[in-house]
Amino acid sequence: MSPFKTLFLSTILASGLAASGAASATVLFQNLPDLTGNQIGSCRYNTTCGPSLLGSTYYGAQKFTLTQAATATSAGFNSIVYDGVFASGVNWLILAANGTGGLPGATLFSGTNTAVTHAVGPVGNLRPTTDYSFGFTPASLAAGSYYLAVQAITTNLNDFLSKGVADSGAAESGDGGASWASGYSYENEGLIPSVAMSLTGTFDNNVPEPGSLALLLVGLAAIYRRKTA
Repeated sequence: MSPFKTLFLSTILASGLAASGAASATVLFQNLPDLTGNQIGSCRYNTTCGPSLLGSTYYGAQKFTLTQAATATSAGFNSIVYDGVFASGVNWLILAANGTGGLPGATLFSGTNTAVTHAVGPVGNLRPTTDYSFGFTPASLAAGSYYLAVQAITTNLNDFLSKGVADSGAAESGDGGASWASGYSYENEGLIPSVAMSLTGTFDNNVPEPGSLALLLVGLAAIYRRKTA
C-alpha cells in the first residue's frame, strides 16, 4: 500500500475517533467560587436557614449563556459548610432568562429532593469549601441565556452558597421560584453579584454515535479494498 493510501485511511480513522470523543461529557458553564480575602456566602438558599431565619423558601440562581445547543445531564454548586453536616438533596430549576429585565422567567426543567453528592472543594483564604453535584434526566437546551437555580435540602443552618468569581448573573427567589430579584442577598450586608455553580453535559454538534462511526469506517475500508484489488 502506498504512503498516500495509508495516510488516507489513517486520516479517516483519526477523524472518526475524534468525532466520537467530541460527544463525551463536558462543562457547559462554570462560575468558580471566589476564594479571595472577601470569600463569602449566604445560607438563605438552604431549607433550614431560609424558612427559620427569613420565613421564606429561597432559591439562589446563576445566569449562563450557551453559544450552541447542548444537552445538560448534571449540575453542581459550591458552598461553605460548617459542622460537617451536608445536604442530603436539592431542589433545582433550569429557567429561561426571559423574565423582566432578563431575570429568570419560564421554568424549563426542574427536580425535587434530587440526591446530591459532596466532595472537598477548593480552600479559600478564609474557609474550606464543599463541591455539591447532582444528576438529572437529560435536558435539551437551545443556544441562549438561562439560569440554574438550587435550594439545598439540609438540617444544617450553616451551609452557605459561595460567591462566584463572575461580576454579575446572580438572582434569588424568596417564594419558591414564583418571582425573582437580581443578586443574591448576603444577610443584611448587601448583594452577592454571582454564585458558584456549574452545568455539565454535551454540546449538540450532530456527531454520529460511535457505533455509527464504526460502521462508516468499515464501509469505507471495504470500498477502498474493492477499488485497489
